[in-house]
Amino acid sequence: FALRNTPMLVVSLDSQLHTTWSYALGKELDEQARGPSRLLEMLAPGHADRFADVVRQVVRNRSGQRAEFDLTIHGEPRTYDFRIECSETGVSVVGFDITPSKLAEVSLLEADRRKDEFLATLSHELRNPLTPLKVAIDVAKLAKDDRGQLEYAIRTMERQVTQLTQLVDDL
Repeated sequence: FALRNTPMLVVSLDSQLHTTWSYALGKELDEQARGPSRLLEMLAPGHADRFADVVRQVVRNRSGQRAEFDLTIHGEPRTYDFRIECSETGVSVVGFDITPSKLAEVSLLEADRRKDEFLATLSHELRNPLTPLKVAIDVAKLAKDDRGQLEYAIRTMERQVTQLTQLVDDL
């Protein structure tokens, strides 16, 4: 029962990449469904050649490899993490559906991008009132005897502090 509910593929291939046995999505595939290159047909466009290359490397080097491939299963794109190993009769392939993890990764990357964008915008918005505030402080220091300049500088500082306060309150 547990194996039937596991989103995995197990495939045995001969040296010509023909499927000799396969178990996919909870059931063993029958003889007619298996046929030559059944797994290759499930791979997304462009992934079949890469899969064949990885299998050839595994056979040539006699060492297993792990690789991710996109498949189309029941018309739906899925990403599988495959472990490909040499066997007595050819190659054994075991793949687990990692689509939920990949979707979560994309979501996290998007959230990170939006966070960076937000922080850049926030930084810019906080800097906007700081420049006139700094200038007003400099004017106030220089305007010791000029009451009009001092009052202008104080009003500018009050406006900019109010703007900063509003920005922080909005956060």
